Amino acid sequence: MTLRLTREQIYELVWSEAMSRICKAVGISDVAIAKHCRKADIPIPERGYWNKLHAGQEVTRTPLPPRDLATINVIEMGGALPPELRARITGEPGIEGEPESIDVLTERFRKRLGKVSLSRDLTRADPAIAKLLSRDETIRQKMASSSYY
Repeated sequence: MTLRLTREQIYELVWSEAMSRICKAVGISDVAIAKHCRKADIPIPERGYWNKLHAGQEVTRTPLPPRDLATINVIEMGGALPPELRARITGEPGIEGEPESIDVLTERFRKRLGKVSLSRDLTRADPAIAKLLSRDETIRQKMASSSYY
């Protein structure tokens, strides 16, 4: 069975209980859940988080970063969500809330990407690219001087 959850729902799930318990209940490995979280830019509790929490130490919950154009919002994974875990998430599994404006998502993506500079010529190209360009130029010169061009 395929399970569809939004970023917010998975975030609530991984911060509500230890990943080892979630993976047993859902029916997939904790590594698979962690990979889905990385792909969707969802922070997961660091090692020892649950032990510190149960020992009464102060722990901080990493907030969910805002979504941009490069981040997926609905994650599909194998397994089934048992009723006790379904109660921990808000909304219907896999149903997205109000869609965000494309302008807002684009602006977040631009901010995350930062300034990109592009040179107009390839005089200072990467050595591998410079080698390919010089080889292409050699071939171009041979073709231009050949009578079978």
